[in-house]
Amino acid sequence: MASSFRAFLNSPVGPKTTHFWGPVANWGFVLAGLVDMNKPPEMISGNMTSAMCVYSALFMRFAWMVQPRNYLLLACHASNETVQLYQLSRWARAQGKVVLSGICRRRKTKLHRSKAAASVGASCSSILSIPSVCEFYCDP
Repeated sequence: MASSFRAFLNSPVGPKTTHFWGPVANWGFVLAGLVDMNKPPEMISGNMTSAMCVYSALFMRFAWMVQPRNYLLLACHASNETVQLYQLSRWARAQGKVVLSGICRRRKTKLHRSKAAASVGASCSSILSIPSVCEFYCDP
């Protein structure tokens, strides 16, 4: 047991290197995102959340490509990407930019695709649909 712990201490990704402490510090982003899930979506900054998504995506690639591979950094940024994408979806819904499940949130009626979107053959997901692409409208 002591020899395996000593091997970890002296490994290229052990606690004597930045390959260890960088990811440990980055878990703070994940924790902050998890805490922010309890806050109202109006407090979310779309620009900052988007920047965090791009940041985590770039560093996931870095963690995979660097030698030795940094699985701790990869896990940290994959977790942060998940949390930030959820926050971004909350922000988009609060801004009225995303419609969920084909229900008009204002009137609680079913949404319909416009004839223009249908003629072009716009494909709209049943989970998340962007109105500017799919051109949904509410029943009056």
